Amino acid sequence: MKRMTNLWLVLPLLLAFGGILTQVGCSSDSTTPNDNPPALTSQGAAQQAGQLAYLLDTVLGIIGDVGAKDVYTEPVNYSYTIGTPPDEVTYYVNGAVMMDYRCGGVAGDPCPRDSTETNFLRIYTAVDPPQNISLYQDDIDPGNLLGYVTFNVDVDPYNHPSGSPKSGTVNTNGLDPTDFLNYGIYNGTFEVIDVQWREGSYPGPGTLEYTAPPYFVVVTFVGPAERCANMVVTTDEETEPETYIVDLDTGLLVETCPE
Repeated sequence: MKRMTNLWLVLPLLLAFGGILTQVGCSSDSTTPNDNPPALTSQGAAQQAGQLAYLLDTVLGIIGDVGAKDVYTEPVNYSYTIGTPPDEVTYYVNGAVMMDYRCGGVAGDPCPRDSTETNFLRIYTAVDPPQNISLYQDDIDPGNLLGYVTFNVDVDPYNHPSGSPKSGTVNTNGLDPTDFLNYGIYNGTFEVIDVQWREGSYPGPGTLEYTAPPYFVVVTFVGPAERCANMVVTTDEETEPETYIVDLDTGLLVETCPE
């Protein structure tokens, strides 16, 4: 059953980044420019894409909780711990998610969230001024920034008939340069393609494409009742594709989808 979402759960997009950085080999020790960064692996790229899938699911999940405002900003201030003593690590995430409701489509006027005329929603993090979702390890210290994500996705049409769950088709704005993930010494870009969304359900069907050279990851959302999404990782080289499964409740890779 789809997890209950509230504003504090909101951006364990978060948990996301912890898995990302662990998989790609980052730690509390920063890598200096003279160090040779560890090579990104297929599994590391899959974990990053899985965390973005988890982020998308989580961000969409907060829509039903917000107030009826023309532009809604949800500040993020969240911490979580992974691992067990003495190896446990605490991650802190802060930033903001912004939601812009419109009447008349993308070029329409701002509208309250619950207006019967509201039919378009943009969800984004602002780059200027910076309102990225940022990850810190062990303490909130600007000198210890591990990574951040920026994104700009559209929900169109944003349907919310009285008494019914909200729904729509989710896309990024083409190859918008603000849709990227930065994690330490690694960078990646992503695109959301025709992901069907229904409030209270998992995303899908639809896809999320993530590029972290030399890897290209396609995440396939199965449907509104499916807790897991499937992933295929390929490279420019003539190698066999690798497949993975991500749990959308945690953003972590799993062997089989939990019941």
